[in-house]
Amino acid sequence: MIDGGLRRLFRARLPGDWSSVETGMSEPGVPDSNFCIGGVEGWVEYKLVSGWAIRRTRTLPAQVGWHLRRARNGGRTFVAVRRAPSSADELWLFPGAQFRLLAAGGLRGGADVLYRGIGGPARWDWREVKKVLTARRK
Repeated sequence: MIDGGLRRLFRARLPGDWSSVETGMSEPGVPDSNFCIGGVEGWVEYKLVSGWAIRRTRTLPAQVGWHLRRARNGGRTFVAVRRAPSSADELWLFPGAQFRLLAAGGLRGGADVLYRGIGGPARWDWREVKKVLTARRK
């Protein structure tokens, strides 16, 4: 699985309305999932890494651009990264507006970490993940 199973996990652990999005060549860069939870709508891009860096793909520049444009227009977007195989099996959650920092510098590249869970899906704090995704804006 190229997304580390995150799409399935987010749907199972965070009840709401989830739509998988596969736009391919028609609209490059659109994230993997759209969600609406408790009246809050947003987007999540899922990534799987084994080290600290985000793998460079042909679609990565379009993904970064999409998140930056959406953020400039007030959209709510996130990048969820599963760091595995790691003995700790980690989940990292970043604001989509900082995807450029994440893509350039990896998990330790200076992007704000909104959530970091260690120990695999059973130990990740899904209530906290939900809070991050649905936090009311100030």
